[in-house]
Amino acid sequence: MTLGFVLAEPARVELTVFTVDGRVVRRFEVEPGVRGENSLVWDGTDGDGRPVASGVYLYRLRAGSRTEAQRMLVLD
Repeated sequence: MTLGFVLAEPARVELTVFTVDGRVVRRFEVEPGVRGENSLVWDGTDGDGRPVASGVYLYRLRAGSRTEAQRMLVLD
């Protein structure tokens, strides 16, 4: 699964995937993200490398002073 985002300026990027009840599934850090279009590939596994179940997940993107959250659907 590819998660795309646009940065107005180069910044350290932290992307965290959560279950709908708020448990952290996986955390990524990219240093530094470049200005413009960026993407991060998530292979659908948790922090221990186990595949996650199908369902709705949330992700939070932090880049510099910007924070954004979105929902996503994972299907097997």
